[in-house]
Amino acid sequence: KGLTVIAGKPGTTAMAAAVQVLQALPSEWNVTGLSAPTRDSVSVTLAHGEVIKFGSGEQADRKVQVAAALLANKYRTIDVSAPDAPTVRP
Repeated sequence: KGLTVIAGKPGTTAMAAAVQVLQALPSEWNVTGLSAPTRDSVSVTLAHGEVIKFGSGEQADRKVQVAAALLANKYRTIDVSAPDAPTVRP
């Protein structure tokens, strides 16, 4: 309890990207899953089923800001891999 399990291969660029994203996430977000099949496909699942696709770990802080605004609007699937042009699904 209290640990986040990252689905990804240790010591890879994908894991490094996942850690970048994890470090940027607000502590109040209840993360239930974090996967990083590749360095450009990091995604986070929250406790209420929301899925946020970050892409890479680059601009993780900016991506979190954009995702937070979209979560406030009750979107369930959010893609902030391009934070200036995010996409959503209800």
